[in-house]
Amino acid sequence: MHVEALFIHDDAGKLVCINEPERRPAPRFYLGCAADGVVMRFRHDLEDELVQSLEALCREVVPEADLTIPTHVSARIESLLVEVAPIERRWRGPVYRFPPNAAEPSEAIVVTEASADVLRPHLSEWLVDVTQSQPLVALVQDGCAVSLCCSGRRTPQAHEAAVETAAAFRGRGCGAQVVTRWAQAVAESGQIPLYSTSWENVASRALAERLGLIHYGSDMHLA
Repeated sequence: MHVEALFIHDDAGKLVCINEPERRPAPRFYLGCAADGVVMRFRHDLEDELVQSLEALCREVVPEADLTIPTHVSARIESLLVEVAPIERRWRGPVYRFPPNAAEPSEAIVVTEASADVLRPHLSEWLVDVTQSQPLVALVQDGCAVSLCCSGRRTPQAHEAAVETAAAFRGRGCGAQVVTRWAQAVAESGQIPLYSTSWENVASRALAERLGLIHYGSDMHLA
């Protein structure tokens, strides 16, 4: 469900583009690694010979104890891709699912088109997401949203969280409240809430730990 939410696939199961309104090109290669196995995806324009080599390598993957992708495997994957073209973008990080019960009380509200102005002035860049990334929830202080969480990528089965807290309000527990309320809203609509981040995003990983999210694996995208 995670990889299906991240990317648009063609009828053959190949990656076409990122599952966002801008429809930016998908990475050339995706690998997800969990305790019960791996999931691999290839962009639609990769040569068959390269795909076969990557598939053979990924079948050997056994996750590390902390559910990370072994570094010697990721290095070999990169070397195969570099033989064809330089790697322009890399992404690596943990993936999480939510426990059955929310771990944080929340005063966040669901933002609709009628109440969208609450996003001004701190989170104005998210106004477009009110119509295309529902549910969108926000924590409001003095009449203005200071933190929000919405469905950055979504399918009929699952939604991926997108979170931002205005710089002046970070470190106050705002993110925990909006993520909790967003996950509740997604579950109430019949979908599964999911959360992922990069290894470099220390604040996002700390938020996942605070909420008691369940780290079930890790993934890697190479463009």
